[in-house]
Amino acid sequence: MNKPNWQEYFRTGCCPYCGGENIEGQSIDIDGDTAEQEVGCNDCDKSWYDKYRHTGVWVPSAEPGVFDEFIEREE
Repeated sequence: MNKPNWQEYFRTGCCPYCGGENIEGQSIDIDGDTAEQEVGCNDCDKSWYDKYRHTGVWVPSAEPGVFDEFIEREE
């Protein structure tokens, strides 16, 4: 079995193990400024966890579904 190609996964969203596009994510667990989600490939049955970091917020406008600006989190 080949090593997973994580950089390709980050770029394309395809399975890092088999390159398949049949990816499915489970519920997201949020803890402070991070979130984790179990993700799996329905083609090869491999799974992994994606980790997210809160980087900012989109501020909505008066028009529904339209956002005026993105405010980035300061480090």
